[in-house]
Amino acid sequence: MSSPLASGHPPTSLAASTPSHQGIAPLDPSEETSSARECREWQETVYDLLQDIRDPEKPESLSDLDVVRPELIQVRKLGPHLFHASIGFVPTVSHCSLATLIGLCLRIKLVRNLPARTFKLHFFIQPGSHETAAEITKQINDKERVCAAMENPHLKRTVDECLLETY
Repeated sequence: MSSPLASGHPPTSLAASTPSHQGIAPLDPSEETSSARECREWQETVYDLLQDIRDPEKPESLSDLDVVRPELIQVRKLGPHLFHASIGFVPTVSHCSLATLIGLCLRIKLVRNLPARTFKLHFFIQPGSHETAAEITKQINDKERVCAAMENPHLKRTVDECLLETY
């Protein structure tokens, strides 16, 4: 089954379906270039994909807990069909033991749902929001570590449970 985003174009219906993108300020349409508009639409799409991920310890979503915020997502166009997405998050407490797992969930959700070979992804913990932010940021951006983590059946099951869509 192919991803709904396989076309490589942001689904305007998905981006427009969520009413609140408080941190993503639309430009004046007359001043917005098609490239800027495309980046903004992808920015909204990335947030839409991430907002409903369930927290590993709590029943709430990451957006409900203010872990994922639209203003911490930036998308830049690198080429005709290539984008760079920078995704920040804020753990609920500065000593959160599951921050790495949350970052892993964010990465896996986007890898599974964004068009293949269209995005370069960079994840980061908002500076000052976690005691080991630099180390965790390094781990979740290391593709080999991510692949190794997803080979662990227990960890894969935990990630899959966090990514289950709720209706």
